[in-house]
Amino acid sequence: MTEQRDNANESPDAGRQRARRSRRKLSVIVAIAAGCLLGLSFAVCVAFALPGFSSWLDRPAPLARKQLDAARERWRSNGPRDYNLDVHVTGLRAADYHVEVRDGRPQRATIDGRPLRDPRTLGTWSVPGMFSTIGSDVQHVEQRDKQANPRSARLTLRADFDPRYGFPRRYHRMEWGEAGSDQEVTWQVTGFTPLE
Repeated sequence: MTEQRDNANESPDAGRQRARRSRRKLSVIVAIAAGCLLGLSFAVCVAFALPGFSSWLDRPAPLARKQLDAARERWRSNGPRDYNLDVHVTGLRAADYHVEVRDGRPQRATIDGRPLRDPRTLGTWSVPGMFSTIGSDVQHVEQRDKQANPRSARLTLRADFDPRYGFPRRYHRMEWGEAGSDQEVTWQVTGFTPLE
């Protein structure tokens, strides 16, 4: 009631000024909201354009010894002795590997289409070779946790395994260094062909 009396007593100029101030406030609020939305949209677009961002969103689950042991046992029970495998690796030594395994032994392996000839590295990207690499990392984490050695590299490991055969479908290894010298390596099996 008091407000109506005040409005009735105010001059037409005062009413127009008050309406202009209200419109200005509303314009500022709308501009700020639009700017925030535009900035957020830009940030999301840039983030999705960065290499590896989508894999970060879809990272495998944290890895524990029992998951690794269960997957390794599934491979022993169900894994074929003859298979072809393609693996895409990102990180310091990014590459694409192809491995052909016959009778449980690597027969041929390539890195980015070039043959791997060293017998020590020939089996690195076979399924047992991948299990060996992951097993070493898990052992490192377990030892570091027991000894609480601050000089030992701190690792975060994530993996998921094929539900039928048990081979590591994806593996993510993050090594936390001093002063931001972190090293990240991921691999993903892009092709697995059992030859049964």
